Amino acid sequence: MRFMKRIRATKRYGDEDVWDFTFNAHDRNVEYVHLRDFDKEIVYAGWVERFSDTEKVRELVLHDVKVYDFEGNELFATPRVYIARPMDDIDIEFPAQPERGQEHSDE
Repeated sequence: MRFMKRIRATKRYGDEDVWDFTFNAHDRNVEYVHLRDFDKEIVYAGWVERFSDTEKVRELVLHDVKVYDFEGNELFATPRVYIARPMDDIDIEFPAQPERGQEHSDE
């Protein structure tokens, strides 16, 4: 499977699911995320510190988090937030990430 991925013959990742593959990738492009909570109409924007999953729940700990409403207004900031969602109810985006240290600037 590694050989097939290396030559780009497949995008399948074997027994791992995409969640595990993505967050274990050590890829800077997946370190900063936006997690949308459609029920509360807020977006958590932060750096992935830890993640796990069970058969029913996906868990993330984000650090240097800013929370926005769906109009883009910042509601508050917090050093860390723990988020747990059912596997079928989690929406994560991988936006262009700010440079480290820039996420706290007052622009």
